[in-house]
Amino acid sequence: MPPVEPDFDALAAAARTARVSGGGALRAASQSGAEAQAFDALAHPLRPRLVFALGRETHCRSDAEDVAQTALLKLWEKLERWDPDRPFMPWCFTVAFRCLRDQQRWAKRRLRSGAPPQRDRADPRPGPADTAAMADETDRVWAVARTVLSATAWTELWLHYGEGLTPTQIAQATGRPAVAVRVGLHRSRKRLAPHLTQPHPAHPRVKESVPS
Repeated sequence: MPPVEPDFDALAAAARTARVSGGGALRAASQSGAEAQAFDALAHPLRPRLVFALGRETHCRSDAEDVAQTALLKLWEKLERWDPDRPFMPWCFTVAFRCLRDQQRWAKRRLRSGAPPQRDRADPRPGPADTAAMADETDRVWAVARTVLSATAWTELWLHYGEGLTPTQIAQATGRPAVAVRVGLHRSRKRLAPHLTQPHPAHPRVKESVPS
């Protein structure tokens, strides 16, 4: 049987309630506070999803992991701002990609200062945690997409078909115009089409039409 998809809306709602009840102070894990338990319940399945989605936009895997960790802490700090009547994941990715842009600005400043760039380029293959949470990566569709699409195009395609975000939600998360996202998704599908004459049966979402 396929793994059960985490209910991130429910996990986030529980973490939000715990944060409000506890005054927002995230205790050390050793204290086993209700806030820490609720945060860990959300962060554990969410971390590999963030690392996976951010990985194509970062220079090295450690950067993706750092940005994901920063995003998780930001999510905890801002959790009261999330509207439980709206889906959690689009809001989550908005916070994560803002953290990514902050990291990219820091990296540019570091480069201008003369500091040597980091050399550990991102491994295009998922790590063990990613493999467990991101079974789609083993599918032929995403393997091909990695080789023919740019980092931005791959990320937007994954957010749309892998995470279920609409073009508008992707635009809000990444800071790109919604029209550019829609056009990018359409072009990515056209670019992938010659390589995927027989769509993978395990990937029904990839066979859906991209909104125009």
